[in-house]
Amino acid sequence: MRLSHRPIAYILGSKEFYGREFSVDERVLIPRADTEILVEQVLAFAHKKRMGNTLSIIDVCTGSGAVGITLALELGCHVTLTDISSEALMVAKANAETLGADVQVKQGDLLSPAEGKYDIIVSNPPYLTETWCDQVSKEVAWEPRLALDGKEDDGLGLIRTLVKQSTGRLNRGGALFLECDYRQASEVADLLKAHRFEEVARVRDLAFLERVLWGVLACTSN
Repeated sequence: MRLSHRPIAYILGSKEFYGREFSVDERVLIPRADTEILVEQVLAFAHKKRMGNTLSIIDVCTGSGAVGITLALELGCHVTLTDISSEALMVAKANAETLGADVQVKQGDLLSPAEGKYDIIVSNPPYLTETWCDQVSKEVAWEPRLALDGKEDDGLGLIRTLVKQSTGRLNRGGALFLECDYRQASEVADLLKAHRFEEVARVRDLAFLERVLWGVLACTSN
């Protein structure tokens, strides 16, 4: 089976993420170790703000649910999971039930299915360019292209839309957390600043490449 370069995680039907086993198959992206840094940044922010289980969190482009479910379990709070793929949400829902996470699953594009406002918006969205998608390894080629292709020539089409949407969906002092390619980090940081996000942080991954960016939405007077 490995002669076909099918990923081990798909063969086994599961992948470990943040100390827990998540079911995965060809309907979802395989969780990466670098994405645990995204989770760690959200947890650090939540603990610093002393938000605890009162937090309102939404995980956009959830895929297998690894990020959102982990946050729900680590913080003991309710998390909303969204994805444009109904098949991916089936996997996420099954993982949430298996792990006992308090989540709500909603299908739709980015924040379109969201209701109300949130303290934290977190996302590991598709961010590869079309060229990068065509150049991925034979193992990554097994993963759904919908979970890889970020749209537009620079792969930032979905991230641009999400940043714009987030400004109207965050509570006062709320934060947006994103994963992107290190080659996009500077542009994403500028994008956040241009949309009234402050305290913009650029966090390096296990290879010391900038991978996670986040910022706090500036409070504005009425």
